[in-house]
Amino acid sequence: MDADALIDVEDIAEVLRWVDEHANGRLFEVFAEMEDEPEGSFGTPRKTGLVRLLGSNLNEGGTVETVLLEAF
Repeated sequence: MDADALIDVEDIAEVLRWVDEHANGRLFEVFAEMEDEPEGSFGTPRKTGLVRLLGSNLNEGGTVETVLLEAF
């Protein structure tokens, strides 16, 4: 499973363009963070709540591309 955080994007259209360029046919989910949280190391868990904007729970198997959309 891959996870990427997109910071300072303009709108969901920009996120979907990024997904189109990087998903390579894999299933994906798009989330928005509910609070502004400072960036940390990749291994440090995020504490802010997430809202799924697109996709369904893919934790049941397969390859997943998770993209986080920073809240404005």
